[in-house]
Amino acid sequence: MASNSHTYTWLAILISLLDVSDDMVELELVLVAAALFGAVLNVVKGYTSHDSPFNPRLFLGGLIAASIASLAAVSLFDVSTLGGILPVIVLGILTGFGADVAASFTKKL
Repeated sequence: MASNSHTYTWLAILISLLDVSDDMVELELVLVAAALFGAVLNVVKGYTSHDSPFNPRLFLGGLIAASIASLAAVSLFDVSTLGGILPVIVLGILTGFGADVAASFTKKL
């Protein structure tokens, strides 16, 4: 029973963290940060799924390419039409993932 109350406590903390009004934070900055976070996550996922030895130079190059692609894609969005901070975060992370996937497929052509 103690674990359930502990779980509910963490759930309440998460809900309170996501309850941020739009005037407390710049949504454009949240979108950029989420897109960069999504790009970094996808690059890390790509490098951890291969058996080849780790190459820091290729890893850094992948991070730079994914970051630039995600920033370019994010510059097209108008966040004032979205319904709050959570859709902006989801859109940013998906944009980061998509930008890295597009850059990876372009590199293979």
